[in-house]
Order: sequence, then structure tokens, then C-alpha cells
Amino acid sequence: SPLIILDAIQFETNGNEQEVVLEAWGQDAYYYTAKYDIDGYPPLSFMSDYYPNQTTVLLPNDKPHVIFDYLVIDSLMNVTIQEGTQIHFYRDGGLWAYRGSNLQVNGVKDNEVVFQGYRTEDYYNELPGQWDRIILNESPNDHLFEYAIIKNGYIGISAESFYLDGNFTLAPNNLILSNTIIQNMDGIGLLARNYNIQATNSLIANSQNQLVATLGGGSYEFIHCTLANYWGYGTRSEASFYASNIFEISPYQVVGDLDVYFGNSIIYGSGSEELEADSTDDGDFNLVFENCAVRTELTYAEVGWFKNTVLNPESVVGYSNPFFDNLGNDEFTLYSSSVAVDAGDANITGSLLLDIEGNTRDALPDLGCYEYIP
Repeated sequence: SPLIILDAIQFETNGNEQEVVLEAWGQDAYYYTAKYDIDGYPPLSFMSDYYPNQTTVLLPNDKPHVIFDYLVIDSLMNVTIQEGTQIHFYRDGGLWAYRGSNLQVNGVKDNEVVFQGYRTEDYYNELPGQWDRIILNESPNDHLFEYAIIKNGYIGISAESFYLDGNFTLAPNNLILSNTIIQNMDGIGLLARNYNIQATNSLIANSQNQLVATLGGGSYEFIHCTLANYWGYGTRSEASFYASNIFEISPYQVVGDLDVYFGNSIIYGSGSEELEADSTDDGDFNLVFENCAVRTELTYAEVGWFKNTVLNPESVVGYSNPFFDNLGNDEFTLYSSSVAVDAGDANITGSLLLDIEGNTRDALPDLGCYEYIP
């Protein structure tokens, strides 16, 4: 609950008394402020500064956490963020799971873990660019985001093996995204370099650049995911999804073996081309879209990436897009005659019998993270 501090100033002028009431609102929280200024790094503090002599930390969820600059999870430290935790970042702040650490985000339906900026007024509720990003380096175990909402930053998640020492090895672990929403990013929704990701029942929406970019090597699987880019803060020139088995970080050029699979998913947006790829023969490059719907100017004849996939689906009469129920409110649920309804393959769905809202998928599952419910 908010804290209210009241006071007053009394004035007496020419025998007339007046009173001005002073009112201040605040909220009790856990605060993390930068303690170190290390050359080549952003201002930062370490999780061990606040939880000394602990290798396993369960963040309390009784009040919000406010992070100034960067909070770094120390190597060998395991941090769990429990359901209902609210994490707020100040301006250029972020959370960094340093190499060798592990992060588990354990939200539940209707009590998600929320990462957002520190301003809570209505004006800032969906305003992008209020904080920087979540960085995930390589870990001895998989990083997990279950029922998380990540919004209004510059990059939602940047999953990449640690490279500041010039070592560009492929991360040995996965990032597991399940029932997670990443939206309203001023840069990129999900950036991965030399990493591995398994994403299910997740929505990535509205970024100025790519919604998802997979670079270098790694294995990526997206099942029942919705990528929807209707960026409304100026122009957008990048495709919603970008894949390349090469990337550059001066003075290095990194090439890897890249495998990307989308199944029962939607990649769509306001651009005429929402799919872009680049590759070099110096590394493997495998890209597959199976039982998906993709907005692209590419054809089956040009590339061998598509299997039972609808390309450039047309809008249905009465709707401005082929899929989504209420774009005006950035809602990406489906309407009854949506192209995505009953277009999935139950074999791809497998054990994902519930959608992101907890609705049961029928024998003909719908594409994306939402099942249409009459």
C-alpha cells in the first residue's frame, strides 16, 4: 500500500490566516543502488551486497524491488523470484545474471512476476524505453521465466554468452520461456547471441526493431508463440523476426551453427516483411516454420523454410488483420473467423494442452499463444 505523509504551512498576512496542505505519496520497497563504477561496465551493485554469504536467494515478494543502475547476480549464486514479485527499474537500470549464476522466475497465472519501469502513473503504463534490459549469461542450469511480464524497456531479455573477454563460446544452457509476455520495447524484445532458447505459450509484441533476433550459433524452439508487431511510437523499418548465423562485435566477427524452429506460431505485424534472415556458409543455418502463419514476401519456391505454413494471410471481412481481436487495446487474442483458429497441428502442441490464459486447447489447436474461446 502507498505511504502518505501530510503536513501543512500556515501563513498570516495582514491579519489573514491561510493554510497550505502538503501531501507526499511514496511506497516502501527494497532498494538496490550502484556501489561500484568499474571501467567498461555500467554502474552496478552485486546481489551479494544485499544477501551476503548466501549462494541461494529467494527474493521476498511482500513489497516491490526498485533497482537503480544494474543489479548483478554473482557467479555461483542462484536467485529465485517468486510469484507476485514486482520489480521496477530506474532509467538505465537492468538485471544481469552474470556467467555461472542462475535465475528462476516463478510466476503463476494471475500472479505474474512483473519487470517494468519505476513510474507507476497511468501515462507510463505502456510507455517503452523506461529502463535498459535483463542480461542472461551462460549458466550451469537453465534460466527460467514462467508467467513473467517484461515491459517498457529497451531490450526485454538479452541472452548471450559472456563476451567481454573476447570468448564467444556457445552457452551450454537454455533459456526457458513459458507463458511469458515481453512487450513495448524501444529496441528489441528478445535478443539472443550464441544461446539456446525454448519458448512456449509466449507473447512478444510491439518493439521498434525486431521482436526476436537470433544471432550466431544456438538452438531455438518456439511452440505456440505469438510475435505481433504494431509499434505505435514512430516509424519501424526492421522485420519482427531476424535470424543470422553471424554477428559482429568490434573487432570480432562471430560465426556459429544456428537452428531455429517455429511450430503452431504467428509472426505478423504492420510491415509488409516481418521475416528477415542472413547467413554464411562458414556455419550451419537451419530455419523451419511448421504450421505457422507468417507475414512475408518470401515464397515456398524461394526458400525451403516453410512446412504447412500460411504466408501473407489476408484480413478477414470486418477486421483489419487476419488474427487479433482488439488491436486498439494491444490485445492479441483471436476472433472466431481468425486465420489462426484450428490451423495448428496437435502433434506439435504435444503436452501444451493449456494456452497462456489457462484455456484448454481442442483437438484442432489454434496458432499462437491464445486459443480462441467462444
